[in-house]
Amino acid sequence: MNRLAVPSSLNQLIDAAGVDAALTLVAARRGTRFWIPKKAEGSELAKIVGIDDARKIVEELANERIEIPVAKRILNRWLRERGASQEARANKIGVSRRTVQNWDAAEGARVSGPQPDLFDAAG
Repeated sequence: MNRLAVPSSLNQLIDAAGVDAALTLVAARRGTRFWIPKKAEGSELAKIVGIDDARKIVEELANERIEIPVAKRILNRWLRERGASQEARANKIGVSRRTVQNWDAAEGARVSGPQPDLFDAAG
């Protein structure tokens, strides 16, 4: 898989089980160190990402402690692509809705219908 411009620990997870599983783990445990168990069955990892993805991660990274990045902007993009509202994303990520709006605008994301410019000279 092509490496993304993200922290190396996140790339390790992506390589092992894919973007969705990696970002599901980030959303649940961001900003912490996380121990990858030797067995997926019955583990905290399996509860978070599901048994199939947990097995893939364990196969690649068993018995390692990895840093789970905060990755706020990456999570925002991922949640937006899954249809989450700005309010839901802000709540999940732990930032204000205005911050999410700014990130969306910086990425050129269209999140709602057209809104007239308050200072538009034509009006």
